[in-house]
Amino acid sequence: MIGTRFRAIFQSLEPGFHAPADRPMSRPRLLPLARLTALETLRQPLFPLLSTVLSVAILLLPLVLNYTLGDTLRIVRDSALSLALVGGLVLAAHSAVRAISRDLSRGPAAVLLATTLRRAPWFLGKCLGVALGLLPYTAAALLSTLLAVRVTGDGFHSD
Repeated sequence: MIGTRFRAIFQSLEPGFHAPADRPMSRPRLLPLARLTALETLRQPLFPLLSTVLSVAILLLPLVLNYTLGDTLRIVRDSALSLALVGGLVLAAHSAVRAISRDLSRGPAAVLLATTLRRAPWFLGKCLGVALGLLPYTAAALLSTLLAVRVTGDGFHSD
């Protein structure tokens, strides 16, 4: 339906234009590519391991930090957020490099880019998939940070 609309628009602009029959105009396949990339990101063996280690490390921050000079809450909060940020950056970089290099080395990227998909939607689909794949880690790190800050409240003193 969309392909026929595009053909009608282009034929009205240029009377001699005819879309090739062997290569039909297709919609960008951004969302299926993002979904597959997110699943590929979650299936990597480093992802659950690093997510679990970082969440436990954030949870242990109130017990590990000593000599905070009475500012324990701020130091635990800042340390937990910085650990979550650095862990997220490491996971995102590893997942993005792995997803793109695997497609380039095995050949699916060449097939997709040669037939139906342009480079920009392919790259945006990969980036969106990595971002969607990082949502479980973000949720776990956020919950760990909230729990660590709550434990550090008035009832718990590590000084």
